[in-house]
Amino acid sequence: TPETRLIILNSIYFKGAWMKQFRNNLTDENADLHIEIIDLPYRSENKDVKFVFTVILPNQGVQLDAIEQKLASQPNLMKKLLNRQNIRTELLHLYLPK
Repeated sequence: TPETRLIILNSIYFKGAWMKQFRNNLTDENADLHIEIIDLPYRSENKDVKFVFTVILPNQGVQLDAIEQKLASQPNLMKKLLNRQNIRTELLHLYLPK
């Protein structure tokens, strides 16, 4: 709807510490969708278990319904976004409500 500001998909409550305390986060700009993707890795005592919280942020002026429609019309697009290879590390100031 036009009032929609945030969509969270497949999110679970996970109490854990961030691997990097919001200093170096992985970001990737997707030109086709006009979004920014941020991966926030969790620290784990078990090196075989890795959890990442992925935030998909629309660029300013981009409607959420346009992104939702594009993701729905291309079933493999979300998998491609989550398994991307062209990532970089940079300093990011990100504030998420608790």
